[in-house]
Amino acid sequence: MLAGLRPPEEEPSNADAWRKSDAICTALQLTNHLQDVRQDLIERDRVYLPKEDTGFDVEQLRAWSQTAEDSAARIRYIKALRPLVDRTNELYQQGAGLPSLVEGRLCIAIFTHVAEHKHELERLAALIDADPCDVTSSVACCKLITAQAGSSFGVGIRLTPARCRDAMHAVYAWMRLADDAADLHAEADERAALLDRFEARSLSAFAGNPGGGIWPAFALAVEQCELRPAWFDSFLEGVRADLESVEFDTDEELDAYCDRVAGNVGRCCVAIWGVRAGVDRDEACDLAGVRGRALQRINIARDLEEDALAGRRYVPAERLRRLDAGPTDPRVRDDLLREAIDMLDASASLESLVRRDAGPALWAMTRAYRLVARRLGRAGGSSSLSGGAKLGIAAGAIGRRVLVAGRLA
Repeated sequence: MLAGLRPPEEEPSNADAWRKSDAICTALQLTNHLQDVRQDLIERDRVYLPKEDTGFDVEQLRAWSQTAEDSAARIRYIKALRPLVDRTNELYQQGAGLPSLVEGRLCIAIFTHVAEHKHELERLAALIDADPCDVTSSVACCKLITAQAGSSFGVGIRLTPARCRDAMHAVYAWMRLADDAADLHAEADERAALLDRFEARSLSAFAGNPGGGIWPAFALAVEQCELRPAWFDSFLEGVRADLESVEFDTDEELDAYCDRVAGNVGRCCVAIWGVRAGVDRDEACDLAGVRGRALQRINIARDLEEDALAGRRYVPAERLRRLDAGPTDPRVRDDLLREAIDMLDASASLESLVRRDAGPALWAMTRAYRLVARRLGRAGGSSSLSGGAKLGIAAGAIGRRVLVAGRLA
């Protein structure tokens, strides 16, 4: 790695660079082991996990790695990897200053792993504090963020009527940046500081001083669609909850969280789409809040295991006691899914309240989540939607657009 730098025994001033190089090389090799650990264990009978780190012998690790349907076994297996992951991250940190020591002597690409969280932090900061630009450029920035996110929400945006699609891109870009800042692979204080800057820029946009990047398009969407700043404030409050470990005690806490991070998304969507003549917008937004809280429960049901490993327990303690179950027990997932479906059914009249040309977008978003819930409800079912399922949703939504267009013609 250090071609051109003589070893420490020949040049003592190079000792720090060589130590950092050793740390980086070791971390890169450990990363290779981590990404192939299951395949190495099952197919090649190779074990790179020291028992002193995992506390488990080879047979236990092999049994857990081969268990696809047992969520508890999968969690034990993943936890067994945690010490090695922590050691790898420590080594990356030990080598973090190497690029400044070797300067231009070697290809900087090898340090992408080391500086990944720093680069992402800088990328988000640049988007938040972008130089002033016009609305057209701002909309283009928002569309790029939507495209790069690769979210299923993008399908709903594409089905959104052209009259309000730019506003939907702008609001999605705002929420994407807030989420990314909270989920960044960085220390909690770094993420909190980034969210503080994001909140300050949001306040400036609300006050009519948008700046650049996403902000001109966002400010225009807020003004034209009469989006309430309180919705965005509440969303940020929910996002901030994810900066640290989460452990809810009551169903009320769960519901409040779901409303902040998803109910407000629903309210924004309805406000952007608009409601039919004679419909009370507040009534429609209330139903959109119910719909959003339902969809977030499906998200939580899908991610029970990952959240548990990350120190996040959204399922309230009182519910766990009622079910006599642990946080990742399949009964907990099923209980969340039943509750979500009931809430989707309770908000069914929302489709008749939004403007007709927005109906296909709302239907597609909801249909996708219903299918995910159905798959999760099956024993060992995957939450991933097949290409056929996605095609079916798209076809159904397009068919609804054609019908709407015929009625409006």
